[in-house]
Amino acid sequence: MRLLSRPTPTRPTPPGPTHTRPTPPGPTVRWLAVGGFALCASVLAALTHTGSPAEAAPKAAALPTQDLYATDGAVKTSVGAVHFAVVGDTRPGVPADKVTGRTSIEGAEEAIVADISANVDALRLKFAVLLGNMVAGSTTGEWKGFSRNWMPVLAGSEISETGGSRIKSVPVCGVTDRTGDEWLTGFGASFPGVGANIGANRVASWYRYDVAADGKTWRFVVLDADKATLGSRWEEQVAWIDGAMKGKVDHVLVFMNRPKMSLAKGATDDDGGGPGELMDTVEQSTNLNAIVAVFSGNSGTNEIFLPGGRLGEAYINVSSGAPAATLARWRTTPELKLESLFDLQLIKSFDRTVDALGLAETLIDHAKARGSYEGFVGEYESRGFPIAGWWSVSVAGDTMGLDFRMWNPASAGADDSGAGGASVIASIYRADWTAKDGWKTGGAVAP
Repeated sequence: MRLLSRPTPTRPTPPGPTHTRPTPPGPTVRWLAVGGFALCASVLAALTHTGSPAEAAPKAAALPTQDLYATDGAVKTSVGAVHFAVVGDTRPGVPADKVTGRTSIEGAEEAIVADISANVDALRLKFAVLLGNMVAGSTTGEWKGFSRNWMPVLAGSEISETGGSRIKSVPVCGVTDRTGDEWLTGFGASFPGVGANIGANRVASWYRYDVAADGKTWRFVVLDADKATLGSRWEEQVAWIDGAMKGKVDHVLVFMNRPKMSLAKGATDDDGGGPGELMDTVEQSTNLNAIVAVFSGNSGTNEIFLPGGRLGEAYINVSSGAPAATLARWRTTPELKLESLFDLQLIKSFDRTVDALGLAETLIDHAKARGSYEGFVGEYESRGFPIAGWWSVSVAGDTMGLDFRMWNPASAGADDSGAGGASVIASIYRADWTAKDGWKTGGAVAP
């Protein structure tokens, strides 16, 4: 068997509407190191766009619509816990995936949709946070495809043929959701009423609302970390944050389209400086230790970090069916590692996948940093062990719960029972937070 060449210890850097709008700013030319290649940002954007120039501008009136859970500034009150789903990166593949080494994973998105749909009532889900990258490019066909795929879960203008309860949306504008659509015509038309009111018939990609659950106020803050793309709107968003954080706030959850930190191959910590600046601004505008968790998309995998220890905020990156990225388990410079029990649960799932699929020894050695990979970073290669799934979240009073439900790679192409009797989707990890004690993690792989 031919062995793979050893990986290097260091990781490469990744990668017309009906209203009259102001003239968009000219493109910012910047160079990105993607999968070992230097690409102009405008070239990379062209690679990610799958439609022809004639398809670039979506037809707003032709798009199906999704119902919002809350508009900017709304207050939702609940007796007892509020439960919701968090998904991210559900787009189809794009040419740039070959450059960044992402692996297509057939069947994952469909299984995740089916699992959320089956658990709406069982888990008492109220809404789904969509962390962006819903479409590969903002065209009429792409947005229609997204609506069709998520029709069993998301309440909207289209009637689901599967029946069952559906939930409302909390959308985040993803990196690819604005491709070919500078003014977010498709995003705004698909989610009518989304965003803060910024006037001039413009669609804002940031907003906030409150959930008052068991006497405590949880502020949900949706932000857009694409600093270079936003241009002058970046300063508009940053200035908005201070006012948006005023009022009674006990705990804060942040949702962004780019991660502040990631171990995914092709990802860059604080890409473009946007995530870090936004988090600094939120921290300066709210109470000390108010931020409990930060959820982000665009990493191509699922990760959780506790860089500040159990008393700090959690950083959770989510991917739910888009082409998957290889995930490192740790790195030394700058130091970062997966939350230890999350990594342990992934190893257990990996071993089950090895048994079910008979993965190559090189993939096993790579994941466990042994054999020809001894002394290197352990990595879960996406071609053998893609990590896709969704997070079930609950908030109530001074408590929060996280549950990661992972798609079983061995179930690809199998019937609903999965491979070898294993579930297509299984809960593998649990994390609980309290204001008094911080984070407690654990969980067990379902049989």
